[in-house]
Amino acid sequence: MKILQTLFVFLLISYWVSCNTSQKKQKEYYQTAQKEPSFGDWVVLSIPVEPDNLNPFMGISAYSLYMYPLLYQSLTIIDNATNTEKPLLSEHLPFISADGLRYTYQIRSDAVWDNGTPILAEDVVFSLKTILHPYTHTNTHKPYYTNIQNVELYPENPRKITFIFKQKDILLRYSIGSMYILPRYIFDEQNRMSKFSLTDIINGQDRLKQNPDFMKFAEEFNNPSRLRDPKFHVGSGGYFLEKWSTQQQIVFRRKKTWWGYKHSHEHSAFQAYPDKIIYKIINTGSTIITELKAGNIDAAFGIYPKDFEEIQQNDLIKHHFNFYTTKQPAIIYIGLNNLPKNTTHPALADVKVRRAIAHLTDVDKMLEKIYYNYGTRISNFGLTNNKEISPSSFEPISYNLQIAKQLLDESGWKDTDYDGIRDKIVHGKKYNLTLEFILPTGSATSQNIALMLQQSAKPAGIKIDLVSQEANVFIQKLKNRDFDLYTSGWTIPPTIFDSYQIFHSKSIENGGNFVGFNNPKADKLIEKIRTEFDENERRKIYYELQKIIYDQQPYIFLWQPKERLIIHKRFQNQVIFDANPGFSPNMFWTPKEYVKYR
Repeated sequence: MKILQTLFVFLLISYWVSCNTSQKKQKEYYQTAQKEPSFGDWVVLSIPVEPDNLNPFMGISAYSLYMYPLLYQSLTIIDNATNTEKPLLSEHLPFISADGLRYTYQIRSDAVWDNGTPILAEDVVFSLKTILHPYTHTNTHKPYYTNIQNVELYPENPRKITFIFKQKDILLRYSIGSMYILPRYIFDEQNRMSKFSLTDIINGQDRLKQNPDFMKFAEEFNNPSRLRDPKFHVGSGGYFLEKWSTQQQIVFRRKKTWWGYKHSHEHSAFQAYPDKIIYKIINTGSTIITELKAGNIDAAFGIYPKDFEEIQQNDLIKHHFNFYTTKQPAIIYIGLNNLPKNTTHPALADVKVRRAIAHLTDVDKMLEKIYYNYGTRISNFGLTNNKEISPSSFEPISYNLQIAKQLLDESGWKDTDYDGIRDKIVHGKKYNLTLEFILPTGSATSQNIALMLQQSAKPAGIKIDLVSQEANVFIQKLKNRDFDLYTSGWTIPPTIFDSYQIFHSKSIENGGNFVGFNNPKADKLIEKIRTEFDENERRKIYYELQKIIYDQQPYIFLWQPKERLIIHKRFQNQVIFDANPGFSPNMFWTPKEYVKYR
């Protein structure tokens, strides 16, 4: 599972001269007799929030997820158009042994790095070592690979690799197949990791801590100066990172020579038609509208619903752009800190307080006022996009001030000093029920969700303070569990959903379980899902897990959003799908008569 969104937009200035032309003629203007795709032009997209970084093992921003495929490739890929697994770097889908414990891949014979050297099995092993290294900042990825026992390499065939597992695990196929492969010659120039076997890293972590090469590699890999440096964002994909201007734009340029071009007929991951793909960071709707009118962006996604409604009323923009909505495989939620530290509030450790806050969250009103009903209310992590997890098993928790007050009374939080804020003595110290809701700077949706909860919680005696943080600070606070409340989203894959890194207790310190949810029965169910190959039985286990999470309320689940997309009509191959962000800009090609950038 990997977690959230992107946008694209650019225009021909000359097109706007004909703004008084009839809509019919405008539509005809973009018709073409050209049938075969051609290279060229740019796609300029807008995104509301800047990614944290582009290292595929360290980034956790949703916007990073959409950019990784431009740079990096994995052994296999889930094709967005069909939701089926297809080979990418591998020549074929894995050969699986009869006992289900060995998966064998063969890397394509023509797959090469940018320096012309072949992509080999040792690059795959290096990438896995990097993730499992105990001191690299790859904690959100580590849980996916805990079942690996070893790998087998073949001296007579350096492109062949077999993964050997401790036990059968239905999720292994997707976690191994989707692991991005890094070039060792870029990320480990001194070849330090070659001195340590995979089993050394799996079994000898304490001993290896004393080895200077082992620790030096982690120090270099984690170095913050590398996170936006184009030199360290190199992979086998069709684009390279040309420039990253902080809080302005991120520019990717197409490789003139790329081994993948000859496979473009296989699927979209091998298509790279635009010469440049540029992500511009624009976090206000008024600016997006201005940029669309000025011809400065070509596509957009993650547009705030209010702005999307307004943009569709503009006749000039409608003449030149297509509008789409698609059901995202995603969840918007409010996270509550279940395991507070000394720096956070003890109240949220009590399930009655968490459920009280759920009753103070007017989700229906939020969905209407903030999201303009571009979404479907949910009560758990099940989505209509995923056939295994029922989205309608549990009644959504109703907005009810009286029930919330009753739960807070029962938990001992009462306003003893009559200042309008509940209080309680906890471990000999008096606490007011004042909670900090942290927000990423620039996210209007997060801001509005927090404001509405702040307003509805006040009559119940809960004071909520809103604190905006720069994206990197916000993410670090989540990792450190230095918060009371926050709001964010997950992406749920169309395949089996591995909830280990979000809900398992072992993912609290080294994973994505930022809220500190800790339930031994839930842990066992999460582990059982991985080993259950019967689809009907897995549904039953998912239901049990959902029931525990519903009762414990570590998160307040809000809605499954509909993505809002705008794409310029000059682009051909506008394939829209139910996977974030809803389209792939690398697929777009422009007929030669409409090319804007040369």
